[in-house]
Amino acid sequence: MPEISPVPKQDSAVGMVASGLGSVVRTLSNPGQRSKMGKGLMAGGSAFLRASAKAAHLLWLEVTGFFFLSFAVIGSFATIREYRAYTAGKPVGGKVVMGICFTLMFLYFGLSSFFRARGRRSS
Repeated sequence: MPEISPVPKQDSAVGMVASGLGSVVRTLSNPGQRSKMGKGLMAGGSAFLRASAKAAHLLWLEVTGFFFLSFAVIGSFATIREYRAYTAGKPVGGKVVMGICFTLMFLYFGLSSFFRARGRRSS
């Protein structure tokens, strides 16, 4: 007849869970260990939130940069269309100048957003 041990073996899944729960209970029952565990959890949570916030900020900069560059491309097509109308002799009323300003402004916004993301990625 095989012997039944009262404690599960460490190499089984149940044994590892039981061992982990035992160490958690021992840690929480000791007031000195509890404060260390709390500090460790706070430090870990803080590091996780900082890293997550940094990644979210980089994503935000890259997405806004993409949209600004998309607007610049659309503005450049509109500027070209208005320039062709201007060279054909149609009155455009300053639309070419406005299109150039719009395109350059959004090109600047898009590129600066990507450069900011690149600068923050390395730090």
